[in-house]
Amino acid sequence: MAIEPQELPPWLVAFREQFIDTGKVPAKFYDYLLEAHRLNEMAEQNPDAISAEAANSLLAKAQEFVDVAEQFLKGAGGKVEQ
Repeated sequence: MAIEPQELPPWLVAFREQFIDTGKVPAKFYDYLLEAHRLNEMAEQNPDAISAEAANSLLAKAQEFVDVAEQFLKGAGGKVEQ
């Protein structure tokens, strides 16, 4: 289920514009947030729709996101090293 751009929440659009489009953060982290947003919307409709595997995968991605956010903040907002 693809999310149309007009359906994206403003915070997700702003994240893409500020961090992905500028090359400060790798694009996969936008994909992670988009996936989390999609899964959250699914879970709001039907909590049983999310498998344990999907939840565990998202948790691993969330930890990776936090690690990169910490690196970004330590660098005072500079580009994330890859």
